[in-house]
Amino acid sequence: MAATVCAQQEEGGNSALSVNQLLNDSLFIRAEVTISSLDTMEVLWSAQVKKITIPGREVIITLEKHDAKLNIHLTLYPTDNKRSMLAARSETWFGESYNSALTTFPVIYGSPVYYYPLGRASERFDTNPAEIAVEIEVSPYLDSLDKNAKADLKSLLDSAAKFKLTGEQQR
Repeated sequence: MAATVCAQQEEGGNSALSVNQLLNDSLFIRAEVTISSLDTMEVLWSAQVKKITIPGREVIITLEKHDAKLNIHLTLYPTDNKRSMLAARSETWFGESYNSALTTFPVIYGSPVYYYPLGRASERFDTNPAEIAVEIEVSPYLDSLDKNAKADLKSLLDSAAKFKLTGEQQR
């Protein structure tokens, strides 16, 4: 019976270590997607995506309209504690036509990088040229939290429940 209790405690210790390691490895991605007119420099549409991910797990952003679809796959591979290698893959469908491209580039935590999933638009070939740009900023997840949020997270992960009782007993 004592061996069973010991095994359970050891297993619980490993899961706490796993959760802490997972949090330490987690990355926060902020990606702002904009579609801009090259003629007027006007932003036609924009959206911001915020995701928490782990190294090697992709974040997918999808844009769809009628018979056109764009999937942007972002996957991070940390190289050290200040930067990662970003693999960005774009998949496009225009009617029955499909195309895919893969780009990799270094990302320094906290510094934005710009990705053009369809390449840079050219004014001389299009009648109404527009460009899709993605501004990507990556940071370690724990660094994206303020002091109170970190304390709340630590409290949520603490396996103990603590209560402070104040005042007199109610009848």
